[in-house]
Amino acid sequence: MKDLDWLQVLIMSVIFIAIVAALYCIYIYGVRSIIIIAVGIILSYLLYRFLR
Repeated sequence: MKDLDWLQVLIMSVIFIAIVAALYCIYIYGVRSIIIIAVGIILSYLLYRFLR
């Protein structure tokens, strides 16, 4: 159970960092970066499915 909690905390912090980075990229690069972010979200979702 403890390992699961640690993993959840890790996943949540990675998601938080990814959201902050995504907002920063939108601020810097504009609308084009949304496409890159969407690809990143899809890849991380597939990775999440693979790990489960």
